[in-house]
Amino acid sequence: MPGAPRPRTPSRGAAPILVRGLRVAVLAVVVTGCARTASYPNFRGSAGMGGSLVVNVENQHFSDVVVYVSTGGQWQRLGDVTGTGKASLVVPSALLSTGQRYRFRVHPIGGQDRDDYVTELVYADRGDIVEIRVAGLLRMSSWWIR
Repeated sequence: MPGAPRPRTPSRGAAPILVRGLRVAVLAVVVTGCARTASYPNFRGSAGMGGSLVVNVENQHFSDVVVYVSTGGQWQRLGDVTGTGKASLVVPSALLSTGQRYRFRVHPIGGQDRDDYVTELVYADRGDIVEIRVAGLLRMSSWWIR
């Protein structure tokens, strides 16, 4: 009918944009959470380790490295980290005590002892997580506790 009002159709205004934005935000949170968990595949956190001292190592060096720990005596091997890889290592419970001081050493496989990166004294307790980033130049490596 000419002159009859046309039926109104639902508006395509802000609602679809908000829904699309919400989907993107949820996807970003999920992807970020998965990426954080996947960065240290063996990481279970301090609760899962019974209050252990965990050492997360990110090796940006091309050589495989061996990580050692010392409490003032001899160096004890914690494990290997492949070149440009990541690993979660655990300090043996026999070395853990309250207020203990640790020193960590990173040795490139096939390198000489003078090439090693050795941290200064690290004061850490059970449940702490020591992060070590092995740089392309070992002397530029760094560590922190979280």
